[in-house]
Amino acid sequence: MKVLKHKEYNEDAVVAKDRGEVTAYLERTENKLKQMTDEVYTNSSFFECFRPAHEIFDFLDTGTALNQ
Repeated sequence: MKVLKHKEYNEDAVVAKDRGEVTAYLERTENKLKQMTDEVYTNSSFFECFRPAHEIFDFLDTGTALNQ
């Protein structure tokens, strides 16, 4: 949900929508690291949403192990 500074918005609705989108994405990509193969990693659906640092490091470690 796009929030414009000069327009009124319902903060609870924005937060709920954002959390719903993130939850749906995480559920859709839950086993992504287990399914990784030799691929172009920058095209991975793993990067379609914000990831915390530990998940990014796990992704990089898995990719490195696959390419050794």
